[in-house]
Amino acid sequence: MTEHASNSLLTAFANSRFGHGRNALAFRLKRGRCASGVITLSGGQRLFLKQDPVEPSASLEREATILAALSACGSSRLAPRLTDFDSGQRLLITESVDGYVPLDRHLRRTLLADPAAATAAGLALSRLHEHAPEMSGTAVRIPFPLAESAPLTPEDFAIRPAGFAQLSAVLHQSRDAIDKLASRWRHSHFIHGDFKADNLLLRVEPRLKGQPPIVVVDWEMAGVGDPMWDIGSFAGSVLLAWMQVLAPAAANADALAGQDANPVRRQIGYFLLTYRHMAPKVFDATDSFAATAFQYAGIFMLHRVAVGLEITGLLDPAASLLLAFGGSLLNRPEKAVASLLPGLTL
Repeated sequence: MTEHASNSLLTAFANSRFGHGRNALAFRLKRGRCASGVITLSGGQRLFLKQDPVEPSASLEREATILAALSACGSSRLAPRLTDFDSGQRLLITESVDGYVPLDRHLRRTLLADPAAATAAGLALSRLHEHAPEMSGTAVRIPFPLAESAPLTPEDFAIRPAGFAQLSAVLHQSRDAIDKLASRWRHSHFIHGDFKADNLLLRVEPRLKGQPPIVVVDWEMAGVGDPMWDIGSFAGSVLLAWMQVLAPAAANADALAGQDANPVRRQIGYFLLTYRHMAPKVFDATDSFAATAFQYAGIFMLHRVAVGLEITGLLDPAASLLLAFGGSLLNRPEKAVASLLPGLTL
């Protein structure tokens, strides 16, 4: 499988407009929904390649359009620079972001002890939401992340993965909260649509002064939508990193409640404070900002469980804990605010 993906990417690059006639010295495959990797050319240039397995490649074409528009409106520092998109090869080519590490990996490695990373993420997201209004003309409208579905019959459950009944039960219990969020969903800002810690690349350099630079990747879900989805997705991904750091000590909800939450409090607190300070026009004063952020963090967790079920058909203990945590955030966000952001005014 790995060899096939590498060969497919290298063949597509060789046959593309940009890659034709260029010699590759090295190639390193990366994991993900799309086949992707970093290629080093004979002149030393390093490029990131991503190929969509689906034809036609609407998602990568959309990402290429977004990257070009970000560069045109002066927001190129937020994202990798687009080199080329070849629709015939379903191949997106961008600069390689070298010297950066995925933020989720950095959080786990530092045990969530680096508040500068959370502050940098808040700054990056505020720039995206506040300073890219002209992007709305090039972007599609993003729907609410949990689509409404018809009630399932026993026959429907019979053909679904075994863990789907557990997910369905949490969705049913959370229906009022989900419906309320859906009714308030607004197409008001250009959003990333998948703003989680593993899609943020952080420059980690001890001698670097000020906030570390962040580059945001995977723009294929970007469009016009509700900025709370980006905010909640980041908060949810930080909570997920915290759970992964604690594993297997936090094997269930009771054990998780007894763990030291100070690291995750700092990360989410610094992120929300920075974002709220830098993008005050995004929300009205009447918005329950922190509670809504945690509700969308809950949706992020349920969404992740649902995707995992579709891929593996399994609901392991970690996914079950994530499902319970997500449901709790959706239905009791004020409890999360009191526990994770005590005394914080947003």
